[in-house]
Amino acid sequence: MKELQNSTALRISYYLVTLAWISTLCGLILIPVISILTLTTDIELIDSKLTFPINTEVILFAPENNTHFMKIESAQASADLNYIAENYARAYLGVSFLAVISILIIFYAVHLLRNMIRNLREDEVFIPYSVISTKRIAIAMLALSPAEWIYRIILKTPFESYLQSNEVVIDIGSADFGFISVGLLIYILGLIFERGYQQHEELKLTV
Repeated sequence: MKELQNSTALRISYYLVTLAWISTLCGLILIPVISILTLTTDIELIDSKLTFPINTEVILFAPENNTHFMKIESAQASADLNYIAENYARAYLGVSFLAVISILIIFYAVHLLRNMIRNLREDEVFIPYSVISTKRIAIAMLALSPAEWIYRIILKTPFESYLQSNEVVIDIGSADFGFISVGLLIYILGLIFERGYQQHEELKLTV
């Protein structure tokens, strides 16, 4: 196990995960503060935009171009965040709340991963905490999968009349299957890890 304790890759991984842990913690603190100040004061604390996909039916190539072999499959629109806060307060609060919940889930998953790596550095490999943490990280990934879909729904409602007048529709899409796939994969690894822990305990009883 000394090789594991002295592993450079494990040490670097721990530092990177710790950096991610600190970053998400800062996000949990800053986003609510900025959201409240933006709604309650006239000071523009951030210069940011919210982007979202829109339908491509109103976006065409120039008539003189030959479009038989090429089509526009996707397009992005953006809206000024301060304008949304001023004119669509509910949507702004909804997006801010969703951002906080998403970062909170990420923070929790990173916290678990950080503790798991710390346990590895202390030669604690086959322990119940690692098994439980792996499964909880998987559940966190699954919980993040509908975040983008909910985000688009939050923006679609207040902008509905404006979008219709310009013949534009926000592409709602669906849950993020990337998060679902990763979550399921991590959960399966958790089950494998749990079986390894059980066999490790059985081996200790036979020795």
